[in-house]
Amino acid sequence: MNESLEDVVAKLQAMKEYRDQFVRAFGTEEINPEQIGLALEQFMLSVTSVRARYDLFLLGEREFTEGELRGRDLFFAEFDPFGSQNKKGLQPIPLKAFLLPRAPTRA
Repeated sequence: MNESLEDVVAKLQAMKEYRDQFVRAFGTEEINPEQIGLALEQFMLSVTSVRARYDLFLLGEREFTEGELRGRDLFFAEFDPFGSQNKKGLQPIPLKAFLLPRAPTRA
């Protein structure tokens, strides 16, 4: 934490296992900020919440507690994920981030 991007690049470049992974992903051992961003983006897109409490709330399968409702209200008071003008200057979140598929049921 609290690292400069240049320091992160240097640290990753110094580790053979990361260079090997970047060769697999990008075809080169060179590690640069753009590739780090693409790798992080791919990782973040692979992390999927399925059947979390919020997912169930959006599906109408559970209700929020009073505390959860307050937390949701506080979040949306600071950040409108569907709008382009956010109070904290954050970027909107795509709608698909909130509408997740149902998890397959196990027999």
